[in-house]
Amino acid sequence: MDLHLILQIIFWLLAGLFIIPFAIYPALMALIGRLIPSVRFEERVTDDDLPEVTIIVAAYNEEQGIRATIQSLLEQDYPEDKILIKVFSDGSVDDTDRLVRGLAEEHSQVSLTRFERRGKTECQNLMVEKTNSEILAFCDGGATWQQRTLRSLVEPMVRSGNVAVTTGRLVLQRAGSDDVNLGNEGLFRKVDEIIKRGESALKVTIGVNGPVYAVRRNQYVRLNAAMVSDLALPVLVLARGKRVVHVARAIAHEASLADVWQDFARKRRIITQGLVSLGLLSRAVLAARRPLLVVAFFGHKVLRWFGSVLALAALIISFMLWPNPLYVWLDIIVAGFVMLSGIGLALMTDGKRAGLLKAPAYFVLGNLASLAALTDYARGKRKATWQQ
Repeated sequence: MDLHLILQIIFWLLAGLFIIPFAIYPALMALIGRLIPSVRFEERVTDDDLPEVTIIVAAYNEEQGIRATIQSLLEQDYPEDKILIKVFSDGSVDDTDRLVRGLAEEHSQVSLTRFERRGKTECQNLMVEKTNSEILAFCDGGATWQQRTLRSLVEPMVRSGNVAVTTGRLVLQRAGSDDVNLGNEGLFRKVDEIIKRGESALKVTIGVNGPVYAVRRNQYVRLNAAMVSDLALPVLVLARGKRVVHVARAIAHEASLADVWQDFARKRRIITQGLVSLGLLSRAVLAARRPLLVVAFFGHKVLRWFGSVLALAALIISFMLWPNPLYVWLDIIVAGFVMLSGIGLALMTDGKRAGLLKAPAYFVLGNLASLAALTDYARGKRKATWQQ
């Protein structure tokens, strides 16, 4: 076979794999979300039927938002005697601990446990061991829940014994503003919600929103500290044959990060944690013998993590296919896209509005984060702790 033809086949294979998680898979999930109605649990569960829930709140230097977080949890439309709010502070060096202790003195449901930089996942593991509630819910310090969120998360589990995990919708907003989804990550979150609705309709929701999800205690999996529980837990639960349900009316609000490079650092850490769990999750997914789960896991997550490598490999091969005008023009288009994204990133770094350049800039930022995460993983670096 002609070398030129072989290179073209490899190029289009790599390009196809690259666009699957960013375009084809989201479009497919959007279509499925429209064609297949999500499971609805319309009948209201009575207070007597609701189980006790322990809400575990993760906090690290959250003095600006922890009071609002806890207050929103105390105001849930849920029997007061069936809610416990356990906050862990992972080595906070600001006023977080003092504020939580003050609230604990006012409200018997609230308590504080302090750890010294063990990382979010390990702290969650330890907190779960301290609880006896049938249902565990997870919230981040700085996030606030709407009043019906907890009930909305729990009701599907009461209605169906096969539902093991539920997750809500995370709405981002600028600090000090009522406007939503305007931060750097707003578009990404909107697309992520579309994907979750489609996956939920297919019963393969492979990820949860960290600031707003719940799990049956007997389905919780103790994870390695370097793994990210938001991804690993639901995938392992699905592999057991249980269900993960996306509940659109269970809503949490969280301030978006003002600094674009904070977004980069957070994504880099999360992807590194995902790569640490890749072997464990791949084995579990393949052993489950559920084709839709395999498609969701690799099409949604794995290909996205390796997207930067696929793109770079395709770009190198495209250079080898010059002077074919098709590949010359493709490279010119890519160069223009990257240049415009760079301008967008520069504007966002300076705190200026990027306008139409915001979406491509954030897309490139995510792929740069995945490349940095792959480098970290290859070098043996692990990021169990978080800064925000």
